Amino acid sequence: MKRLKERLKNRLGESLAETLVALLIAALAVMMLAAAIVSAARINAGLKNEDVAFRKAQTPTSSSVSLTMDNGTPVSVPVNVYETQNDYVYYEYAD
Repeated sequence: MKRLKERLKNRLGESLAETLVALLIAALAVMMLAAAIVSAARINAGLKNEDVAFRKAQTPTSSSVSLTMDNGTPVSVPVNVYETQNDYVYYEYAD
């Protein structure tokens, strides 16, 4: 136990260089994270625009969808249906 106390007393703290290197690594990690977030946002915005353009380029079919309200009342809603070749179906409220 005595040896352990002596070791703890004799330990030196971190040097200034070690602290600066640790701060540099942390700053680089934060910059990389911010760049990744910005890049992901740009990609998402571009894909959303492409998706909307793709749906609008197709000819919709008019239909209606039956919905059940919370109180159990069925409601018929007019919608435009867009279907892709990959069997994706998009519904858009038809005014």
